[in-house]
Amino acid sequence: KPVFPSSSSLAPTSYKIFKNNDGTFGYEILANGKTYFYQDRYPGRTAGFQDRKTCDAVATLIIKKINSGKMIPAVNDRELNAYGITK
Repeated sequence: KPVFPSSSSLAPTSYKIFKNNDGTFGYEILANGKTYFYQDRYPGRTAGFQDRKTCDAVATLIIKKINSGKMIPAVNDRELNAYGITK
């Protein structure tokens, strides 16, 4: 179950990449060792990430957004393209 830390809690500093049952990838962002954000699908899609590298790049981007103060981060296609992340 996701835990949403207060502003006084430590920001998320780690993540785990996992493989979905269909062979695609997802990620879990951790704060203080507990699930902070769980994403088993590519943002805005119905399936997971096709490769580990893209999943890793998006998880890193989400951590940057959370660390900049966005408690519930979101990414869109334009932003993913700007970072060189493609579908």
